Amino acid sequence: MQLLYKGQYHKRFTKLFPVLKAKKITELCFGDTIIANYCKQNKIEWTGYDVNLPFIKTAQKANLN
Repeated sequence: MQLLYKGQYHKRFTKLFPVLKAKKITELCFGDTIIANYCKQNKIEWTGYDVNLPFIKTAQKANLN
């Protein structure tokens, strides 16, 4: 995703959350957990769904839902 967004992936999506005043985020195909980590830092409830086992294991190790 970083390549597709020319290194601006994190910035592109996380700037939307304060505008939306999101309290909960559900992310499909969460991959690298950039958005999950942003949510954790900003006390936004995050739930992610993915089918890629290495991504799921990384999220579980980081205590992400």
